[in-house]
Amino acid sequence: MKLSKTVRFFACVATVFVLSANAFAAKTKIVIVSATYGAGHNSAAESIKNSVLQAKPETEITILKLENYVRGGFGQLTSRAFDWIYQSAPGAYEPIWQATVATADNKTSAGDIPQPIFNKEQFYQELVAENPDIIVTTHHISAHLLINLRESGKISWKIPLAWLDTDWVTGENFFDLISKGVDMTFIAHPELYSERMRLGIPPEKMLVTGPPLNAAVFNSFSEDDRTDFLLKFLQTVDDPRYPKQTTFVNGITRPQGTHDIRLDPNTLTLTITSGRAGIGNYSKIFEGLVQEAHERGIKIQVIAVCAANEKNYKDLTAYYNAENAKGNMKGVTLVVTQLMEHSKMVKTVHSSVASIGKSGVQTPFEAIMMGVVSVSGKYIGGQERVAAEAYERLKLALTFEKSEEKLVGKKLFALLNDPVRMAEMRQAHEVAKASYRMDILQKYFKDQIERITSQGRVPLVPVTIETPAESFLQLIYRKCNILSRKRRS
Repeated sequence: MKLSKTVRFFACVATVFVLSANAFAAKTKIVIVSATYGAGHNSAAESIKNSVLQAKPETEITILKLENYVRGGFGQLTSRAFDWIYQSAPGAYEPIWQATVATADNKTSAGDIPQPIFNKEQFYQELVAENPDIIVTTHHISAHLLINLRESGKISWKIPLAWLDTDWVTGENFFDLISKGVDMTFIAHPELYSERMRLGIPPEKMLVTGPPLNAAVFNSFSEDDRTDFLLKFLQTVDDPRYPKQTTFVNGITRPQGTHDIRLDPNTLTLTITSGRAGIGNYSKIFEGLVQEAHERGIKIQVIAVCAANEKNYKDLTAYYNAENAKGNMKGVTLVVTQLMEHSKMVKTVHSSVASIGKSGVQTPFEAIMMGVVSVSGKYIGGQERVAAEAYERLKLALTFEKSEEKLVGKKLFALLNDPVRMAEMRQAHEVAKASYRMDILQKYFKDQIERITSQGRVPLVPVTIETPAESFLQLIYRKCNILSRKRRS
């Protein structure tokens, strides 16, 4: 059967129309690659997702977890091993970190840094199935994998690739090469921006957005809100997703919904919270706080959130009961709890004078943004040690070594009673708050989405066109001619 030139022409036009409709009609899709090695990366991923949906609610967003692509299906095991190191052997992390960053020595691209435990092909096939228009990662290892896939020709260079840097590391090839290999890096603080510029990262490839935090951190929280929250603290029934929630108050284990115990809004309130793993020795920190409060003749109430660390929960309750029996807990209220829903955690920190915990980015910065004194323990080496040193240098937080846990009370009360140091910290907090610009992050994604909507989607996998100079319309017309010749023959 012969096709006339007119029929062939309209067939080509129809093909172009269908392909164009598919390219322009589909929702813009973003894939965020995160990892459950510490809670901060996942929290950052959720924050990006919420920020983008706030600006562009029609966007389709998928979050992939890096641990799902560990060879042999051992992803959950590696995540638990990470938590175990945090809780039980934090000193072991520094040599692991040093060995990891050394893999970037003498490398000129982040894509050349080996990541042997991850199944790159499986990860790639998942990306192909998702077929995103934009890719953003909150973890450095997934950034290496993505850069490798793009440089090896498996991901189109037309797909925007961004990295949200959740760490505070600069001057290490392992991290700095990522900023060179992606299209955009979102950075937590102006100091990091200046340092990376000094190292040769083009300024147009970086945006200072601050660390992405839960929106609840920025909710207004007045003194009346604080009073109401503390008075009703034990009446609040926590999220049912946390069945292990148990609360210990002044020697008695109490279920959620208890009405006969109230926290005092007029008593100095302190929170101990140390991430999902609840690392550190809460009993030693609490002992130092109580000793200092007694020496200064003031009352305190401490809310200790032990999270997944059952040992801290048991040891702290046992310590309180033993000291209370000796009459050493006068003027001290202690609430010990395990897992806590995040919005309640935010209000708890909001209600406190200081938040005591581990270093990192997420937990300290949440306190900083709420105007609460952040006390950061240098429990873990690597990027968390670097972050703690930066907080100390910039006067953003008070820091302590693991060996100084009993001295936290002395160091904290000395700070609270030093108006010069407190003024310096408040000023540093204002700089950090001014750097928190989720509107800049939103604008980046909004501009990318609008460009894609205007110009059409491009496939994740680069398409090889037989004649490079050939236009898309010419390609379709030529294919139609080939089909027509085959049918005539």
